[in-house]
Amino acid sequence: MSDQDSTRRTFLKWSSLGGTAALAGCNALEQTDSETQDPPKNTENKNNDPLQQRDGSSLKRAGIQFADTFATNGKGTSDSPWVVDGEKAMASPGTLFFGEGCYTADQFSTNLDIDYEETGQYLKGTGVRSTTLQKPNFDASFLEFSLKDRRSGNFSGVANMTVYGNNREGPESKGHLIYSTGDIIDLLLENLIVRYGHHDGIHINPSASGTRIHNCWVENHNGWAVWLGSGTRAKVTNQHIVGCKKGGIRMNTNASQLSGISTYACSPGIESRCERTGMTNLYFDSLDVGYFATEEAADNTISNVAFREVKTGFDIQGNGTQFSNIQARQTKTLARVSGNRNSFANIDAGGSNLRISGTENVFMNLRNTGNVVDSGKRTIINGRGTNNGDPNHRGEWNSHADYAFESGTTVWNTAGNQWKPFVADGNGNWIQTA
Repeated sequence: MSDQDSTRRTFLKWSSLGGTAALAGCNALEQTDSETQDPPKNTENKNNDPLQQRDGSSLKRAGIQFADTFATNGKGTSDSPWVVDGEKAMASPGTLFFGEGCYTADQFSTNLDIDYEETGQYLKGTGVRSTTLQKPNFDASFLEFSLKDRRSGNFSGVANMTVYGNNREGPESKGHLIYSTGDIIDLLLENLIVRYGHHDGIHINPSASGTRIHNCWVENHNGWAVWLGSGTRAKVTNQHIVGCKKGGIRMNTNASQLSGISTYACSPGIESRCERTGMTNLYFDSLDVGYFATEEAADNTISNVAFREVKTGFDIQGNGTQFSNIQARQTKTLARVSGNRNSFANIDAGGSNLRISGTENVFMNLRNTGNVVDSGKRTIINGRGTNNGDPNHRGEWNSHADYAFESGTTVWNTAGNQWKPFVADGNGNWIQTA
């Protein structure tokens, strides 16, 4: 068994164990085989199917073209793939259909003369185990949606196939495997295996607005698995991400959704630069950093998260995000929190450590922690805060009684040998309770 097969088997074993809400939705490729199975072969065209009338008028009206009709060489096998003239194949809008077999071309890129505000360009195969596109040794992104800033467009995509780069052996060619300049928004990428890219597997430049990426396995890229630029309304669901050198998902698209994301052996698993985005059912395994929020990240909602064999689960530099339902196992540090006003609830730290240096971060129902180092200001852990002295006169909680009252926090005066509890009275004053 190869090292890659062993890695994938180990990953599948852990991501299919279940047992916590954080693992829900992380077995998408295995559970949706019906979406990617090869279609049955019809030897009789009883229904007058336009897909079987390659030269008929019904096919032209349907806007469907067949990639193998643009082949200049090859037999469609892995040893002798169809060599397609990509420029001719992409000359017209509509659907470019890839039947069973292997295909290659220097590049498949949208035609700059087409007004994509009025139409779209879709590349569709028969399934991830039956249609394969192989990138040759050619320095350019392989599948490219671009208008070169001439105009804007929307609605195009790739579905039901495997896309291979060439970083496994021999000379590598530069470029992303699936790339958008951001001129065409509302891209749909679904039911894909994307492997072995020199740069990123999927790279969507600004604007990434409306991008939908569903049910994909993205593996072994020298760059990111998925890179999403600025914009809004992106939706990324049911992703297996394995062994990408720069990281799993880089998310810079606001007001978006991520769900059912499994990341193995790539750090960070998710890098968040976005705002007002919801992420749920996240699983991180064998990483240096699971979830990294930059200073730009703010006001997001993160729930149902599981860490296994992760050095640092959360590295939070951003502000105002809510985290809930978190479990860590065999993890050194649950979180490093240098951002401000983040809240964490229902956390099983599994013996992992906690490092806090930001302001007004809250941890509720936190249990099974290891070493907790709190150098932040007005941190609340399980309803308690600390203050060096009487908060009526000095310390970080002085002049912040309203915050303590609203949050129901008991603040302990840690000066001296015996700690003393204080609560706020709602009028800006502190009362010692014992």
